[in-house]
Amino acid sequence: MRPYRFLLSLCACCVLWGQPVSAAPPTMTSETRPRIGLALSGGGARGAAHIGVLKALEQLQVPIDYIAGTSMGSIIGALYAAGHSADELETLIASIDWNRAFTDDTPRALIPMQRKIERDDYLVDFELGVGREGLIIPKGAVQGQNLDLILKTLFGDTLCVRHFDALPIPFRAVASDLETGTPVVLGDGDLATALHASMAIPGVYAPVELNGRMLVDGGVTMNLPIDVVRAMGADIVIAVDISSPMRTGEDLRSAIDILDQLTNILNQGNLQSQVDRLAPTDFLLQPDLQGYTSAMFERVLDMVIIGERSVVPISARLAPLALDAQAYGQHRALIASRQCGTVVPDYVTVIQDSALSSESLRRRLRSQPAEPLDRETLHEDLARIHGLGVFQSVNYYVQNDRGISGLVIAAKEKEWGPNYLKFGVQLEDDLDGDHSNSFTFGVKRKPINRLGAELSGRVRVGSEPLVSLTFFQPLTGLEEVYFQADANYEQIQTGVYAGDEKIAEYQVRNRGISAWLGLQPSNAVDVRIGAVRSAGSALRKVGAETLLKSAEFNDGGVHLEARLDTLDQPTFARRGHRGLLRGRQNLTSFGADQDYTTVELRGHSVASVGAVSLYVNYAFASALDDKAPVQSLFPLGGFQNLSGYAQRELSGQHAGLLALGAYMPLPTESAQFDTPVYLGMTLEAGNVWQEESAVSADSTIKAGSLYLGTDTGFGPLYLGYGLAEQGKQSLYFSLGYLF
Repeated sequence: MRPYRFLLSLCACCVLWGQPVSAAPPTMTSETRPRIGLALSGGGARGAAHIGVLKALEQLQVPIDYIAGTSMGSIIGALYAAGHSADELETLIASIDWNRAFTDDTPRALIPMQRKIERDDYLVDFELGVGREGLIIPKGAVQGQNLDLILKTLFGDTLCVRHFDALPIPFRAVASDLETGTPVVLGDGDLATALHASMAIPGVYAPVELNGRMLVDGGVTMNLPIDVVRAMGADIVIAVDISSPMRTGEDLRSAIDILDQLTNILNQGNLQSQVDRLAPTDFLLQPDLQGYTSAMFERVLDMVIIGERSVVPISARLAPLALDAQAYGQHRALIASRQCGTVVPDYVTVIQDSALSSESLRRRLRSQPAEPLDRETLHEDLARIHGLGVFQSVNYYVQNDRGISGLVIAAKEKEWGPNYLKFGVQLEDDLDGDHSNSFTFGVKRKPINRLGAELSGRVRVGSEPLVSLTFFQPLTGLEEVYFQADANYEQIQTGVYAGDEKIAEYQVRNRGISAWLGLQPSNAVDVRIGAVRSAGSALRKVGAETLLKSAEFNDGGVHLEARLDTLDQPTFARRGHRGLLRGRQNLTSFGADQDYTTVELRGHSVASVGAVSLYVNYAFASALDDKAPVQSLFPLGGFQNLSGYAQRELSGQHAGLLALGAYMPLPTESAQFDTPVYLGMTLEAGNVWQEESAVSADSTIKAGSLYLGTDTGFGPLYLGYGLAEQGKQSLYFSLGYLF
């Protein structure tokens, strides 16, 4: 044993036996001091306490020579190893959008318009793969796309590092091999990818495939990597355990609680075996985080303080390890000097495994060779590629070979693709006997070819059955210009009026085909023109026997549609617009029974002031010359669509609706991971008219609603009360409808 190791052991024994030490040893120098290693455990949000420990160590001027971390401990440890100070870490940890880290959602502004249209049809936020052996389930609820980009943002200054010994402080991350159940020490490669593997919580995140291994959270096999940091060369280990304690019976209320407890059992078992390896000269810190869970990311700054306080009881024991002010300043200056500079790639290339053209993906990147890498721009471009819906992950790394550096974009196709099964559900009930429901199942294959063609089929069962088949073919690699062909069968209910009196209700069955040429100049705009041909029948379900029992009809013509969608999210948006302008010129030359023209404008605009979101819904539709047949009448009625009336209770040659609304989230105890519940209201005015001459503001029906709403995995859920003139009122339960 080295002489200083023996002396430190004696000092430690004196402290443990309660014998006072007569004099502190002299402050050590960089040349004579022992090497100190830091072992940081996993524990989710509780890992913020690690930062407090680092702050205290900096105040004591105790240098750190090696760091090993697991899960959240690996992220904090790697940030410190990369040269950040503890104060900088405190700012960084509070700035991370952890909600985003636990989803794969692409910012809506970066999603192609075609994907937005599709998502509005399938609001169930889940898809399965379909293969020869049946259904394929993703390996994790989250694939980690956003986590990857967050880690790349945090560790952008380490892109030049391929071996973690080259970091300002040598570092190791610990993951677990899912196949062998053994710990895997990661010391080279892409740092952000290693950290992702170290915190890939089984079942939450999909495993990370790295060097032929399938890796998950290191806490499963080694939650406190004491052996690892000692093997790196540490003479003295400071181990910080922030893992969650075992739950008691009263805390095991749900399947999630039980799953968390199983994780705790695994963590605690391997943790104790590591703690048993600590020597008398080592240190074990266990900050008092009682009452703080691994999900309380909104309380990270409080936990930093607790971590800092946990060092106070051992500060006297740590004092002999401190450097003098000059030596410690030199130590931190040397660490700062080892950080990477700006990356200027000599080339940019794309590696991907889908049927898409790699060149079409390369054209979506603004990063160019011989130009300084702008990470913010690159991350936005990668998000756009991920928003295509083809790839499980879109990541990047810098490759250095003989002095030549390259930016490599690595896009991995979804393991459960390219055949997908998607779902949608829509339920509405006025709790007075009038209800509608539909369940949608969709199958899609994408991509079919190098330009990203897709073939999709949809079946909707319930109140308004639908069967459709769509072929979508981009004509350029960027989906700017496209061709689309559709075939469909649909069944709806519509009313017939004499003046303002409803005299009959018909079941309309419509089958048709269409071909479109479209342009999507941006992610927010879609314009297309198409030729449409349809035929069907109208069968009277309610009404006097003197009225027509049934009728066959034919339609056909040229249709023009323009869509705008800048909403930041499809439901309970904070800002943006969604609108549709549709013109239909039906012509006997295209097979229609008669010539007639309809024009329709619908939209939703929202802006926010503080926590309150204010919005306008509008719908204006007209059949020119009052000639629209029964299958083309415009419906009105239902929640937020003239509240108080049943869904589609009114229909006419002309329709108008203007609704002013507001909603705000109700207060909750936690700001993290809780789905907000909104309180909202609307004031509405609208009506339908059978003749253009009857359209006037004086004849509009005044209505309004009060509701509670929230987002679910099946779409928006509303429970509301609607009231309209003439005593019309309804209670509403609505799931899966966009308003």
